[in-house]
Amino acid sequence: MISINRKRTKTVLLIFLILIVLVLIGLTFYYSGYIEVFRNIVNGQKTEKDIIDGISINDVELNYDSISNTYYLPINLVENEETKLDIKINTNYNIDSKIGDKEFKKEIEITEPIDYTKTYQLDVETWLYNKSYIIKFTNLPSISLNFNENDVGFEYTYSEFSITDPSYKENNSKYQYFDDAEVRYRGGSTAGYPKKGYRVKLEKNMDFGLLGMNTSRTWILDGLVTDPSCLRTKIASDIWNRMNEDLSEEKHEDLRSEFVELYVNGEYVGLYLLKETIDEDLLDLDKDTGVLIKGANWNQIDFNNYSNVESETFGPFEMKYPENKNQYPEAWKNILDKMKKYYTENTKYEGLENNFYIENVVNQKIFVLITQALDNYEFKNIYYSIKNDNKDTKVLITPWDVDLTFGMLWSNEEVKYTEQYGRVEEIVEPVGTKSDDKTTEAYKERWNILIQKALNKEEINKLIDEQYEYISIANSLERENMRNANIEIKSNVNEQEEIQELKDWYSKRFDVINNYINSL
Repeated sequence: MISINRKRTKTVLLIFLILIVLVLIGLTFYYSGYIEVFRNIVNGQKTEKDIIDGISINDVELNYDSISNTYYLPINLVENEETKLDIKINTNYNIDSKIGDKEFKKEIEITEPIDYTKTYQLDVETWLYNKSYIIKFTNLPSISLNFNENDVGFEYTYSEFSITDPSYKENNSKYQYFDDAEVRYRGGSTAGYPKKGYRVKLEKNMDFGLLGMNTSRTWILDGLVTDPSCLRTKIASDIWNRMNEDLSEEKHEDLRSEFVELYVNGEYVGLYLLKETIDEDLLDLDKDTGVLIKGANWNQIDFNNYSNVESETFGPFEMKYPENKNQYPEAWKNILDKMKKYYTENTKYEGLENNFYIENVVNQKIFVLITQALDNYEFKNIYYSIKNDNKDTKVLITPWDVDLTFGMLWSNEEVKYTEQYGRVEEIVEPVGTKSDDKTTEAYKERWNILIQKALNKEEINKLIDEQYEYISIANSLERENMRNANIEIKSNVNEQEEIQELKDWYSKRFDVINNYINSL
């Protein structure tokens, strides 16, 4: 009798355990979505699922946008030399794939003439799942960042980094480059936008420059959130570079930048401008005695009270180099001694000639005038640097953050376009200074040289057309404004109207500044 009861108890326990297991399996299936799978099997259907881990074409990994199920390959659409597409699918599934009428498994080589403006549909399926993807080509370089979104902020956090450069041959770089990196948000007022700007610090030292620029490890990804055309920062930077073409290397530093399309954690986030950072390496400052400061605001400065400044900030300036705080007092004194002789003394031209590069200073003032750079006058958004503490070392000026140009301004806590193109006097000199006759003549002489080519209306129109064609040939600007339409200034953008607006504004501004400078 006891034996029978024991058998019954074991049976009941076994049945109970089986029920628990079945419940657990049911819950697992429910929360993992497998119930939908089996329901579809019963109905003779397949479940849509992301069943591939990536696609490469000609051994280059494509960037994936999970929102549109689209893979993008940057390629030189104008000078493309490829005669085939070797498509490889990375997946752990046993798949059947199809592009057009071509069926294959995980790899196919397409050797027929390829239309790089065409969109290809890739259909992939297993016995349970299927998914359709789009393959598109773009002429712009791309950057991919992968990081934990909960960790990123204004402090650096780890990220995977890759960049694809379709013009790698011309740039003497690599088609695709991978690295570990640290990233953080950047920007002041623009940091509040949903489309974020980033500062990226690469782990490895490179023996080539990104997109034909320098070999720096630190870069800026500018989100261009204040500009519906996405062209203002690039055009303004290129204008600055054009103005410096006839100057020796020591008398200027260019603002180098290139358009890229950015993907963050498998999602396309928009059109960006990859920019070099203005730092001690770019400016080739002496490691022990070089100094770099940046105008960060419109605060006033007391040029009579900087004998022992130990803080990172003084007046409108921030100390960017040296990094050792023990060197701050000497660094502040070395650079402000030279700036004081121009900005406060009555002999303005002599102070300018002995402590600055005249062409550099005059170029910066004309640049601010012609672009109406309302965020770059007085001392704001300007870098001042000296290479070393030698007595004859001069101060170099480099503008920065030139997005509020060509009619863009802050109004009621937002950025908007205005046809206001006549503001002049208050942005010619820092507060409290006034040019003497000799300095004024330097402005006039330099202006009349620059308008022959660098600032010529027709030349700037050509520059605008070239950059617009570059970001629109594969619909990159259209993608940008569609993806970021939640930003008011990016919604309902008419590209042609924006381009004409830039040209018209510059033409009117040119006439205003031409009359102003020649009447001084």
